[in-house]
Amino acid sequence: MKKVVLFLCISGLLSLANVAHAALISVNAYSMVNGNTGSYTYHDDDYSGSGNPLLNGSFLSGGTGKLTDGVIANDLWCNTESTGVCGTIGSDINGLYVGWLYTAPTITFSFDPGTRIDRVVIYADDSEFNRATNAVQPGAFGFGGVAAPAAAEIFELGQTFNLGNVANGGPNRYVIDFNAIMTSALTLRLTGLSPWIFVSEIQFEDTSLRVDANAPATAGIFAFALAILVWRRKKS
Repeated sequence: MKKVVLFLCISGLLSLANVAHAALISVNAYSMVNGNTGSYTYHDDDYSGSGNPLLNGSFLSGGTGKLTDGVIANDLWCNTESTGVCGTIGSDINGLYVGWLYTAPTITFSFDPGTRIDRVVIYADDSEFNRATNAVQPGAFGFGGVAAPAAAEIFELGQTFNLGNVANGGPNRYVIDFNAIMTSALTLRLTGLSPWIFVSEIQFEDTSLRVDANAPATAGIFAFALAILVWRRKKS
């Protein structure tokens, strides 16, 4: 009976550890108009292709930068784009966002031929900072003229997806699911109601491909379970 209970416990641990997630799709390059300057500069400073990544409105093509570097901002633009914090003055730094002023950024992403895509994930800021209380506050949208994109249009689908603000006290994560397309390019246009749109990262997924995000943990639990079984056998 003890062996049965032990086996069930180990099986349960293994099933918990073996959690699968959708596979991220590698972006070969993206092209777009560079970000703008406001209180600080909100350029795609790290862009690797042609165009001037330090110039407002420069057309960037053939490379990658902040939008696909895997680094996702977990704080508001006013706490990440300068050495200061929201409501105070600091020195300009190369932050984690690209920011566009009075622009609906249109971004074309390039992939390997025949890439299957059925999900887009967008990380954007909605600037939930309350100047009256000088604190981050869920629902206090739009500090500095920054609000989350209202919608995302995917050209290849001919569809527009409503996004909307989320009262979470931090940047928003938008997941857009759609019928899978096979493509080598995807063009995304973001629109909003505020002067500024700030985006940290855009990811693409093929949810039909599952990857085990906890393979090392699974192996560790399996080794632990095997050791227990060996120990109990010797003991008996």
